[in-house]
Amino acid sequence: MELRVSDCLKETGYRLNFDEVCKLLFKDEELGQLGPVHFSGTVIGLGMDKVLAAVSAESFITLVCGRCSKPFTYSFAVDFEEVFSADPELDQFSENPSLPIVDGCRIYLDEAFRQNVLGVLPMAAVCDSNCPVPEAPQQRQKEIDPRWEKLVELKTMLPDKISRSQK
Repeated sequence: MELRVSDCLKETGYRLNFDEVCKLLFKDEELGQLGPVHFSGTVIGLGMDKVLAAVSAESFITLVCGRCSKPFTYSFAVDFEEVFSADPELDQFSENPSLPIVDGCRIYLDEAFRQNVLGVLPMAAVCDSNCPVPEAPQQRQKEIDPRWEKLVELKTMLPDKISRSQK
């Protein structure tokens, strides 16, 4: 999502409120099929060619259930703040580096949104709390290679000999 912030850059403390719905496309598979995103928030001019974007975003995504492997829709909301700078290289070594202001007047919220959404998505998604847990496979009795039978016999005798020698 693109925002023009030229007025925020001209005047420290200037506030730009926004409320938009847009479709974002990500090339990685982590965010799969993402629905339209509702962005709302404020961009504030900080001076020194920097702005602060305080953003709330809501959307839904199609995830696959970790139990039954069926796709389902997961709704989420995320709030985040990001500083954007006309010269982000100046603070690249700071604790919180800023994102770039493009062409001197535009900011893009896509990457900041993506990073924050990855933090709120469940690691093991479940479609419903009543979704049955799959049964564990029954353990089979392992067949021993005939060439190893003598070694297995020695292994079973070894603890007995050690315990007798300690008495």
